[in-house]
Amino acid sequence: MKKIVALLLVLAMTLALAACGQTPAETTAAAAAANETTQAAAENGEKTYKVGISMFVMDAGMTALSGLMKETLEQADIPIEVFITSADSSTDKQNADVEDLVTKGCDLIWIQGFDRDAIVSSLESAYDAGVKLALGAVANSDSYTYRYCNASEEQTGYMQADWFLENYLKKNPDKTYKIAMCNGTMSTASGAGRRNGVVWGLEASGCSNYEIVVEQDNNYITETAQAWAEGLMTSHPEVDVVFCGNDDMAMGVANAIDAVGRTGEIVVLGTDGQDVGLSLMQEGKMAATVRMNVMEIGVAMADSMIQCLKGTLEVGEDKVSYADASKIYTMVDESNYASFLQ
Repeated sequence: MKKIVALLLVLAMTLALAACGQTPAETTAAAAAANETTQAAAENGEKTYKVGISMFVMDAGMTALSGLMKETLEQADIPIEVFITSADSSTDKQNADVEDLVTKGCDLIWIQGFDRDAIVSSLESAYDAGVKLALGAVANSDSYTYRYCNASEEQTGYMQADWFLENYLKKNPDKTYKIAMCNGTMSTASGAGRRNGVVWGLEASGCSNYEIVVEQDNNYITETAQAWAEGLMTSHPEVDVVFCGNDDMAMGVANAIDAVGRTGEIVVLGTDGQDVGLSLMQEGKMAATVRMNVMEIGVAMADSMIQCLKGTLEVGEDKVSYADASKIYTMVDESNYASFLQ
């Protein structure tokens, strides 16, 4: 029988393990219980499934998401061993990571893809070897068992744009805001979606008192965004708003702004809404962020993966498993961020 390896791609980004609401003691106890289950299964001759999680970067969202997925998988009623890799925003490394996970004998591999074209080579080589694949729209391939979708990435951008519209554009119609776009990675669904949501949301508002003066991909990395923002303070001192594709980049932008004494003068918006973003708001360095519900996304994905391993997963003709979009995103600003602090 051919070994079945399911490769899953999600269309979203997401968040810090603290969002799970579990204490370190609870997490330790859960891990211990999972290890006992795995050991008992091995002693009884029961198969221990191997699951690989390939992330394109370990920002706050992806760290939280992969951590929650791992925790949920290890608490399943079947023994599961989990391997997590980070591509560090490198397509070459992600391809190597996927190949390594296949070599490890993973029965299922979940991929948060970095580049929808570059990752296909690894996926198709696995397919040609008789591996059954499950892909998402972030890979330009037609071969997959199923994919998991949360709410659209564009929605986070729309929410950022709407918050800025209500809190700034409409309140100051005589002022023209100069906007900088600190994007993630435009070759990914998340990077393009988050950026486009902001642009489309602003265009649909009917307001004309804004101008996007500069934008750049900073690959979701704090240090990259900070270096860019440091240059921005000199090359475009007129910028008074920065839309960021995640909170890690917002931290880099906030650091650069703080270094020149302009904290509070430049509006910074982010996405993730976990510890990084909440801390920035607590320090007055970020105005708002879109919080992503890691519990809703991570548990649903892990449950789908468990069902896939068991052979009990039911999907429609489009082979897509959807999350409840209404439970995914929350806009967080000074009015409510304290309620999310641990």
